[in-house]
Amino acid sequence: MIGLGFGEVIGAPLFGWVQDKYGNIVASWVCLILSSLAIATGIWFTAMEEFYFSIAFVMCFMMGFQDGATQVFAQAICGFQFHNQITPFSVFQLVQNVASLFLYIGVGYLKTNEIW
Repeated sequence: MIGLGFGEVIGAPLFGWVQDKYGNIVASWVCLILSSLAIATGIWFTAMEEFYFSIAFVMCFMMGFQDGATQVFAQAICGFQFHNQITPFSVFQLVQNVASLFLYIGVGYLKTNEIW
């Protein structure tokens, strides 16, 4: 999980610079590419037969990097695109938390081949 923290700390300011320098359209494409890379590294890590610390670190780093970038992008859109600042941030937090709730409920129903 240290990789996740490193990814967040490096990804957020770097992506903020990308968004400031190149604009929202390029930033949205960068977010899409980073999310695809993070998902690909997660699938790669899951498909491995053995545990490798280096691959786990890369996967956590990529997940943190894309999360930092996506959070900066979403917060900037909520902060600069709307006149009223309370409503967009409130809706963003509500949607994020409700989606997390349903994701955790769905994960709770997953079954594995192993008995814990």
